[in-house]
Amino acid sequence: MVAWTPYTDPTNDLNVAFDNQVKNTVEGAGMKHVYCSGKATAVDQSNCIDQFIAQNVDIILIYPADVDAMAEKIKDANAAEIPVGSFFGNIPDVGQEQLYTLTIPVYDAGVLNGHKLVEYLTEKNGGPQGTVLEITGLMTTSQAQDRNAGFHSVVDEYPDIEVTVRNGDYDTAKAGTITTDWFTANPDTDAIYIHSNCDYTPSVRSALEALDLYVPKDEPGHIGIFGTDGCNSSLHEVRCGFQDYGTTYPTDLAAAQMAQIAVNYLETGDSPQPGETVSIPGLEGGTVAMVEGSGGPIYFMELIEYTQETANVPTLFGNSFMSEPNGLTSCDDR
Repeated sequence: MVAWTPYTDPTNDLNVAFDNQVKNTVEGAGMKHVYCSGKATAVDQSNCIDQFIAQNVDIILIYPADVDAMAEKIKDANAAEIPVGSFFGNIPDVGQEQLYTLTIPVYDAGVLNGHKLVEYLTEKNGGPQGTVLEITGLMTTSQAQDRNAGFHSVVDEYPDIEVTVRNGDYDTAKAGTITTDWFTANPDTDAIYIHSNCDYTPSVRSALEALDLYVPKDEPGHIGIFGTDGCNSSLHEVRCGFQDYGTTYPTDLAAAQMAQIAVNYLETGDSPQPGETVSIPGLEGGTVAMVEGSGGPIYFMELIEYTQETANVPTLFGNSFMSEPNGLTSCDDR
């Protein structure tokens, strides 16, 4: 019996895909799949772990809503002798043990977005200066914390770049409200850094369009937009020149691979160890190396950059896995 608790209810196509990949992989191996949404709170996800322990499941897979709270709950699972795998969560080491962690290098994504944004401001304003709105993800998750930390490791080196941070909580509607309120009061803001261009691209676009501030980058008044994840809508907007830059990953493979490692463990008793490689079908190169991480082995998926010139690469997951409009869609259809 494989138990899966994502950090919240599925709020976009990608989260739906994650849930389906886990379910299909587990049931395809003839095993039982148990589900409980974390509903974006430490309390709800902790209750999920308690339910799984009471059900005496064979393994628990967690996409943490709150990494600190989950570190403690993993200790409860350890005490019940139930192994745990974590997904997209660099959980702090408080003495718990995780069988493995699959994650993406979002700190590095934040760094790359920071450098590209500095280049944009320098070209626009004659130097590394200007005003930026940052819309974060759910800041109790390591994913949002690392996107923020990587970005600020770059932009904080430039005292004339002023960044205002607003917490979006990976909530599409909330990001739209933040954008509307901010740009109504501050229409001369130079750029936006969004933690998830999956969750935020549609509402940021709508908010700026309503204010007549959404124009392509070759026209006066363009607002630079930078972000990470690489869903279909972001690829389309970057390809058509309305947004500037993004980072992505082979995310379409991620949840299935995490679940497959769990299935293999239950079938054989083996799990990847630091220094070993893990085969990921469909991933260019085929394998990734496990390294030592907090609480157990960890592996990072590939980080991929995209611009207006490369957003139409067919193998990007937002193009190959998600529906149009994406980076393959004609800009004439806007």
